[in-house]
Amino acid sequence: MFKRLLILVPTTALLLTGCGDKAQTADAPPPPAATSAAPTSKAKAGVDVKGDVKITSCTPNAWTQDVTIEVTNSSSEAAKYVVGIDISGPDGKPVSDARFVKNRIEPGKTVTERIPGGTPIKGAITCAVGEARRLPAQ
Repeated sequence: MFKRLLILVPTTALLLTGCGDKAQTADAPPPPAATSAAPTSKAKAGVDVKGDVKITSCTPNAWTQDVTIEVTNSSSEAAKYVVGIDISGPDGKPVSDARFVKNRIEPGKTVTERIPGGTPIKGAITCAVGEARRLPAQ
């Protein structure tokens, strides 16, 4: 049962995730780190906030991938963030993903977290923000 779940969850998440717009290759240097941002807008349910997410590293590990992201709450209210990172193989097609959920990020604060990919990939990888949603804080 557990093996089926390990296959089903990443596959389902991959089908529900759209293509990203901020690709970063495993060989590219990470962008400069940001520690905080000034609040600019109110948190609205389900708002697409890909601009609040930076991929700082995207590297293969012994089994899958490690993706490090920075999520900055650019709103003026505490918010929940749900982020999906698409991980593509050498052919450029997403075959794995990494998920981040934080129930509460205060306004202007940045959270940095390393999240694992879900499916082994052979060869070079690239990562892109596929989904980033800001929701009311919990």
